[in-house]
Amino acid sequence: MSRRTNIVAQLRADLSTIATSSSILKTIDEINDWPTICFTPGNESRIHFGAGLRWATTLIQLRGYTYDDGVDAMTAAESLARSIEDVVDQFRASHPSLNVVQMRVSSIRTDEGVMEPYGIADLLIELTYEVT
Repeated sequence: MSRRTNIVAQLRADLSTIATSSSILKTIDEINDWPTICFTPGNESRIHFGAGLRWATTLIQLRGYTYDDGVDAMTAAESLARSIEDVVDQFRASHPSLNVVQMRVSSIRTDEGVMEPYGIADLLIELTYEVT
């Protein structure tokens, strides 16, 4: 479990360059800084290959909140989602010591401008890493 904690902490640190981050899911009325990303890591499942090789897989739910009354809220939410996806795509190469086998965004969903001037982007990240 500590490997998962380290990976999530590093991901949070990497994403803090593009937005404020929180380790718990917040509602839009609890947000004071824009944009904000909230993390919710899921349970870990393990696969044993033998000879001491074990991989763990978990899902991380991210919700990004944006606010901009001068721009189309849907565009702001989509832009935040693309920025998050870029960080996730580069994560494995940036942190080889964490033994991440695969990290990818498996789904992106936005509020499609319904909450304007706020924007909401939900992302689901699949994470597989080696357990030592």
